[in-house]
Amino acid sequence: MLRTHDTDGYDPAEYTVQIRRCSSCRLRRCFDIGMKKELVRTEAENIRHKQLVDLN
Repeated sequence: MLRTHDTDGYDPAEYTVQIRRCSSCRLRRCFDIGMKKELVRTEAENIRHKQLVDLN
């Protein structure tokens, strides 16, 4: 599940330092510029990726 929050006055053209630090705002900006939701890893995929990284 994707977690996002609404920010009053959000303007995609205004990409400030605060927005860059907010993971929800970064994700929303990615979707705004065309990223597909299918490309976001699921929790199970994240666990598998972490296991592979730990093995190396």
